[in-house]
Amino acid sequence: MLVIGYFASGRCGVVVGDFSISWRKAAPGPGYVELNPIEGVPVYADRRLLDVLRRSNPELWPGGPVQPGDAIDPACAPGAVDRVPGRPDRDAATRGPVTAASLSAAHRPSIELLWFEDCPNHAAARQMLIELVPIHALGAVVRIIDATDPTVAASHRFPGSPTIRVDGVDIDPGFVDPGDYTPRCRLYRTSEGLRGLPEPAWIEAALRSAIDRRGSAPS
Repeated sequence: MLVIGYFASGRCGVVVGDFSISWRKAAPGPGYVELNPIEGVPVYADRRLLDVLRRSNPELWPGGPVQPGDAIDPACAPGAVDRVPGRPDRDAATRGPVTAASLSAAHRPSIELLWFEDCPNHAAARQMLIELVPIHALGAVVRIIDATDPTVAASHRFPGSPTIRVDGVDIDPGFVDPGDYTPRCRLYRTSEGLRGLPEPAWIEAALRSAIDRRGSAPS
């Protein structure tokens, strides 16, 4: 089988990482994920490389490229929970609390990302969730809802794309239901003006609040 690994070395305060490719007879350990085979050859990859591989060659991703309506597990995002051994975590002071273990099923918030096919920002919104959910709600799964169909949009009270909800509540602290659920792009009033994406801090705050309400705030 083909194993795609990752290694890093540090010198003079700089950490340099790179890919490694090897052939093995036995499957690697739990730090690896099985991808789609290449011409019948089993392929495994280090979890820290999944985001890079998913973007550069989505056909390798188990089940093929992520399709609209698929649920995604942000815990697989390498940068969020996997660190290069010995590398200082320079973002620790601003990143907020990191969960040491996955939340129990009863304490995992429900997360939804609603979008429509002409939206240029839904991929960036999904990436925000992939990066933030493992930090603040490890174990929670994001439900991806394609609201391109007006019937679907109306049934979900879709205010525009992208929309992120945690436990059914819009993450925008100033959200007002427009009452019009026609599939369209959405603008947010952020600290930097009108933008097509919400502020990451809104996602973080929504996740923390949801976990607090469920009685299991990470320490």
